[in-house]
Amino acid sequence: MRPEHDGRGIQVDARECSRCREGLVMTEQPSRTVLRRFYGRMFGRKVPDEELFDDVPFEVYYQLRRILYPRVTKKTAARNSPLAKYNELADSLPDEAPSEKSGRRLRWITVRGKTIDLRSEEIAADVESLDVHRVKEVRGWPTLVRLSELKELSATSCKTPSEEGFESPILLERLEVDECDTTTLSTLLTGTRCKSVRLIHMTDPILDLRPLAEHDALIEVRVGAPLIRNVDALCGRALERLSLGDVAVDDALRRCLASAAPSLEFLQLRTSTDFTPDQMPTKLPRLERCRMTVHVAQEDAWLDYAADHPHIAFQFTRDAKVDRGKLTTEIEDYHREIEILKITKGKKVHYEVSGDLATTFGFDDNAELEDAARPLAKAAKRRIKWSSEHDTFVATAKKPDDLRWLIDALLDD
Repeated sequence: MRPEHDGRGIQVDARECSRCREGLVMTEQPSRTVLRRFYGRMFGRKVPDEELFDDVPFEVYYQLRRILYPRVTKKTAARNSPLAKYNELADSLPDEAPSEKSGRRLRWITVRGKTIDLRSEEIAADVESLDVHRVKEVRGWPTLVRLSELKELSATSCKTPSEEGFESPILLERLEVDECDTTTLSTLLTGTRCKSVRLIHMTDPILDLRPLAEHDALIEVRVGAPLIRNVDALCGRALERLSLGDVAVDDALRRCLASAAPSLEFLQLRTSTDFTPDQMPTKLPRLERCRMTVHVAQEDAWLDYAADHPHIAFQFTRDAKVDRGKLTTEIEDYHREIEILKITKGKKVHYEVSGDLATTFGFDDNAELEDAARPLAKAAKRRIKWSSEHDTFVATAKKPDDLRWLIDALLDD
């Protein structure tokens, strides 16, 4: 499997995710002041090493270095320190332990080409890891069920002309779907049941996680998308590693975190709006590493939270503007408790109301909802476009006021 990234500045270290229980409990804890100033450096707050580590024992310095470099040894930390008082200790510290040897490598194969039909593709029956890489047209996904030893499946930049049904889901240890079209993503999520899922999907403004509700054995989920919705589909899973960006800050996220709290070991969040420490679960007994992209207004609150939780190794990054050419999705407004999204790509901006909204407006399904909404908008000469699909209602407009009007018209009709 390839290095982990989501295309938007969220770095996902697969090795760290899979081995996060590394004995990070501090044998000697730094003072709250030292810990807060140490984390403040992550937001660009300048504190000289001599000042930060003044009167700090080497054991505390070493524990702080392990927040950034979990596998660093004491000898290496002392030898590479910018402070002479720690350099002098390097020779007296024990030699570094040999690195752990990785386990047996899986039997793997990569499939490439402009057009691939997996029904006729010659793939050894005992292959354990399959990578379908940059294929413009893939057919025959359900036939992979014949690969009885398959543990890992990866699809990168693939397109599937039509969704194909599976007679029975394929059981996998790991699924990766990286920048594929919506049909490929939907086909693989509905046709598999996995323990670990990694999804990078930047082509659509919204990624709905409801298809993961059928994956009962999930322990690891890593998702990158312009906006992630319905993360409460993950509730009830004994999640150990969770990475989401950009995710809407809503009740669904809070329910997901509360459900995962007893088992969670690694957490990484990049949120679409401010996510404050008071929205974290009260108890996180197993959490050892936490990465947060923080909005400027919340920096001090997160520094206080980190200083009050010395048993968790935090890494903070400031929320930054995304490249102008990227597709971004933000919540423009909650009008009568319904989201209006602002979707930007380059200089083009439009607004959208979307989701499974039929029951919200009193209809049996989203197709019926659109059939009712269209004539209302046309009669009022509102410039609204429609692109509902996959049981999702979608209405877009260049002005958010047109969508506010639509919401009012449907609720008050």
